[in-house]
Amino acid sequence: ALEDKDPEVVRIAILALSRATVPAAREPIRKLLYSPSEMIVLSAIRSLVELGSPEILDELKTLFERTDSHRVRATIASAFGDLECDGSLDFLRQCLTAPDARVRANAVMALKKKHEKLGSLPADIIERIGEMKKDGDHRVQADCVQALWIMGQSENISDIETMLVSGSEMSRSSGAYLCGKLRLFQLRKQ
Repeated sequence: ALEDKDPEVVRIAILALSRATVPAAREPIRKLLYSPSEMIVLSAIRSLVELGSPEILDELKTLFERTDSHRVRATIASAFGDLECDGSLDFLRQCLTAPDARVRANAVMALKKKHEKLGSLPADIIERIGEMKKDGDHRVQADCVQALWIMGQSENISDIETMLVSGSEMSRSSGAYLCGKLRLFQLRKQ
């Protein structure tokens, strides 16, 4: 099924193999990182993470550099939040300056996961996330506020209030999302 012509069949086969947690499945799934189908590549990345395959980190870094797909790069940034490995913080630090907003947002959320696992992050990373609250993309802004909140930096209420009254519908939506996610129900009434 991994060699089927229909990407949906391959995607389902990848999911089935990763859920079976069969170590022998890693290599055939790893080969699918180079599929011409974006859907298959995304499924392969997620499955390798689910299988706990830190040995693929260098390969994911190379794929990140070579691919033209923003979705693949964003998924790789997310993967680094779940994989235990040396160099993941350095890679995610670099992703915070990526030109694509989806990559930046996913890097922030991956760093939030790292903080939850490690209990702390280097000060320069937290400072950079704080600076990114002013990013031009509403999702990046919202993810920064959420990550900082989870990291114990709750002085972000004014940022959420600004989002809620913004002239941009997307910013207001992000502010409303944060109110629900962070259980800030008192801000919704304003």
